[in-house]
Amino acid sequence: MSEDSAKKDSSPKAQITVLVVDDDVSMCEMLQGALERRGYDVTTSQNADQALQLLQDKDFDVVATDLNMKGMSGIDLCRRIVANRDDIPVVVITA
Repeated sequence: MSEDSAKKDSSPKAQITVLVVDDDVSMCEMLQGALERRGYDVTTSQNADQALQLLQDKDFDVVATDLNMKGMSGIDLCRRIVANRDDIPVVVITA
């Protein structure tokens, strides 16, 4: 076995779709870049209402949302997602 093949591949085998929700554009861009470098398919949203619409239009494997946002909070967004799609894990983050 070569050294290269012995290294653990840190990228997902199947492309996992992630929805990142944060009203801070720079945070969305940072998370998107970090996740895409690891092989994830990332969509960003700057508000909870837009995120809920995106969740109706596309299947996501996971949602990462900021806790404190203008308008609907990350906790309220989490509640709305779980009420409609309890199969999607939601990670609530804060800086």
